Amino acid sequence: MRPPPSRHWRNLILDSPSLWSSIRICKPWDVPFVKAHVARSAECPLDIEFYWEGSTEYDWRAIRSRFIAVFCCRHRWRSLALKNIGKDLILSSIFARQSIAFKRLTIIGDYPVTRPFWFGPNVDRTSVDYLELRACVDVNCLSNLSSLETLIIRFQGVGFPPTHAAFSLRKPKSLSLSGYTGDLHFCPETLHFPLLDSLSVNVTHARELMEAIVAPSVRHVRYAPHSCDSDMSSIFSSKFLSVERLSLCDYTELWKTARKTNVESAQAVSAAFPSVRHVELHARHVEAFFNIEAACPADGWEHLQVLT
Repeated sequence: MRPPPSRHWRNLILDSPSLWSSIRICKPWDVPFVKAHVARSAECPLDIEFYWEGSTEYDWRAIRSRFIAVFCCRHRWRSLALKNIGKDLILSSIFARQSIAFKRLTIIGDYPVTRPFWFGPNVDRTSVDYLELRACVDVNCLSNLSSLETLIIRFQGVGFPPTHAAFSLRKPKSLSLSGYTGDLHFCPETLHFPLLDSLSVNVTHARELMEAIVAPSVRHVRYAPHSCDSDMSSIFSSKFLSVERLSLCDYTELWKTARKTNVESAQAVSAAFPSVRHVELHARHVEAFFNIEAACPADGWEHLQVLT
């Protein structure tokens, strides 16, 4: 049996507000425990996370009682994460009462969120600089987020496909897109991200998406083929001349027998990213890029300095 912590360490923990600044709205955290975190966090910025399974009337009342305990200090909220929670109607009614602001928003789950309460009239949209959406949500209001710098979206294949006007964002520096994109239909050169520095793509229909993206300043591209049948020879174009770091990852569908990257795909990638200085290759891609029987695609990277 472990001895209890000394009084010194106990007092140090109790008197360190930053150790109490992460608060979860979940079943194991009862109301007194949530209130203790609010009190001991002093004036530190708070990271609030909702994680709840269940949708009975009892669940709704339990969520509400815990939420009220942290709503009183909403001026200190730094981030809000909604995970596996489908209580958008209850939360929207709470948000509608008074103004609220946060810098980071994360929504993860299988529940369709039909009312974008987090962008309602009482939410300070100018404060949000980080947005992660891994759920079926409406993304057509993204253009209203004037300070957004990091955007992470996993498309679920149903719900609210964005229009090119709503999805062209001026401020983001980091963009990560994954999931099923068969419902997305963009014309070439219609998604503009003038300040984008980092782009990560792992989608089912990558060609149309990559043709639509215009990112003249991007320096790092991370691409993971979603299917073992993905052909990289037709995905990339010469628009990525500014890229200095390229990461080619493993296939997403690891349960299938993946074929190796062919030389034609490797040549297309090499031509699309001629200015790379740092290349990260998964083992399945190496043979095609350093083929000794034909022209070696990696020879096209004249500025290559690091290979991992």
